Amino acid sequence: MQGCRLAYIPDRLHTNDRPIINEFEVNENLYLRCKAEDLENPYRGVTITELSHNRSGLKDNIICNPDDVLYNIKQNKPIEKYEN
Repeated sequence: MQGCRLAYIPDRLHTNDRPIINEFEVNENLYLRCKAEDLENPYRGVTITELSHNRSGLKDNIICNPDDVLYNIKQNKPIEKYEN
């Protein structure tokens, strides 16, 4: 797998050879890349390629924050982060 080449993506969101976590924990959140008004049907306002799922982790092992999914991962788009 090729590493991320976008300098504005925080290093804490890179895998950096961390071990794979194969199970979700009780009380862990799943963050979606969509606006709050689209939560009823998140596929309504975004394409499947732009829909991102990020795990929160737990208090003692935070993986990411809710707005971390708003970083643009497409190099050809002149935007670093989407508005929430």
